[in-house]
Amino acid sequence: MKWEDLKVYRPLPKEELRQAFKPFTAAVAAHLAPYGFILLGRKLIRAVNDVMQIIHIDTRGSWMGISATYETGVAVIPYCSDFFRLTSSSELLWQKPIEEIVPGIKNHYRITAEYVLLAEYLAGRIIRDVLPYFNSINTSAQILSHWEDLLPKRRLFPGEAFAYDIVLLYCSLKNNKPDAAIPLLSALRQHLEGKSGNRAEKLGNELDEYRQLVEQDDWKAIHEKLLAAEQLELRKCKLKL
Repeated sequence: MKWEDLKVYRPLPKEELRQAFKPFTAAVAAHLAPYGFILLGRKLIRAVNDVMQIIHIDTRGSWMGISATYETGVAVIPYCSDFFRLTSSSELLWQKPIEEIVPGIKNHYRITAEYVLLAEYLAGRIIRDVLPYFNSINTSAQILSHWEDLLPKRRLFPGEAFAYDIVLLYCSLKNNKPDAAIPLLSALRQHLEGKSGNRAEKLGNELDEYRQLVEQDDWKAIHEKLLAAEQLELRKCKLKL
């Protein structure tokens, strides 16, 4: 029996919902493991060339508490900075709803007693429709050339716009594009003015270092710095290329 052929779905009691999320996500991961994906929290990730391809199965619920539904987001980003926080359980700011990639699928589905069949259905649609999408965007250069395909159709919130500019910046640095990098460095640094906290300070220092190297036209040093950051992120994620 397939999930999409069922006529009746049995809702789970609230106390069983949280227990069902983990095996549901693990079941999706098991179907995608042959394609090189590993499960990292709620994210299924794989490293391809100089980008990370991500499927985010968001089962966190809302601020009101646990939810009976989950959301699925899809992203392709560089991984040459710990700003992307791949090992964090925080929200993924640069993702496109799966319904904008996969025809006929919804971004919200209810977790019911049939979640094993639902996991098989979701994984099958990812294999059929999302993997070809990933195959068309598997380098930082392709992120730049397919930029519109990566953006959600709705208007971005300020924090999301900032995160997408970070993606653009690192792709520009990786592809030796100073004319694109300089204005992005200026805008991002301005955005950080007045922001406090270790993460903002660390990112600000990183942006300043890259700006100095771009202005010096020292692309050898830039690529060495990017490569070192990539290797560190791969180790954190326990991934190999």
